[in-house]
Amino acid sequence: MLRSIHGQEAARRVRALNGPHRRAARDYATRYARGADALALAAEVDIPVCSLLRLLLETLLGMKPPSSGKALRDPSRVPSPLPPLTELGLSPSETAAFTRERLVADIQRAVAWVRTSRRRVGALEHLTPLAGPHLFAARRDAEGGGGRRV
Repeated sequence: MLRSIHGQEAARRVRALNGPHRRAARDYATRYARGADALALAAEVDIPVCSLLRLLLETLLGMKPPSSGKALRDPSRVPSPLPPLTELGLSPSETAAFTRERLVADIQRAVAWVRTSRRRVGALEHLTPLAGPHLFAARRDAEGGGGRRV
């Protein structure tokens, strides 16, 4: 029960923040091109790292959504050489840190991070299969919520 509620809330949050993140994609792309770390940037702006990388692929490389998803699954699909970033108003000296190798490495790091975090969550769920309803009830009671007791 707790897992499904958590999943619903996480999905709702991602959908609600999709528009603001899409509008800020140029800013994220500029910061990444200047050398910001993808995982740190994702944590700072509160967006899932794979969603951030998808936005970066679409903004920096002009990839369309089907192609950006394929590039996340197979980083060898990232084009080489990378296009110049003149449309962002950045000079070549400002974007020296933006290389294909760095982008591919960040995609691989993000995918590895997501896989290991999923394994940790799965292990916790396996260790505490009955804790979910009780944790939800305890949180509800602490927040002063009513309703059925579990």
